[in-house]
Amino acid sequence: HRAAERNEIETVKFLILKGANIESVDGDKHTILHNAARWGANEVIEYLIELKVEIDAQNPRGETALHLAVRTDRIATVKLLISKRANIASVDILKNTILHNAA
Repeated sequence: HRAAERNEIETVKFLILKGANIESVDGDKHTILHNAARWGANEVIEYLIELKVEIDAQNPRGETALHLAVRTDRIATVKLLISKRANIASVDILKNTILHNAA
């Protein structure tokens, strides 16, 4: 997860090659994609999507990678996720949409 946050694409590729689970979650129940989106690690995001990671996976608060990218003002990441068909209508457990997070 740390390599994904830091956009260390070669490290991420190596770890996946060695068997790392691309759908694994950390202590906060964030996927690798969640963490990459939160930190704007777009190279890692592109790679994970190529590997068919679940783009709309939700954490326990119902947030997707797109929610986190919007909340952390990662505009390029938001555009990337939307271009890759992330669900823009997704709601979290408080019924907040992506637009709520953008406000």
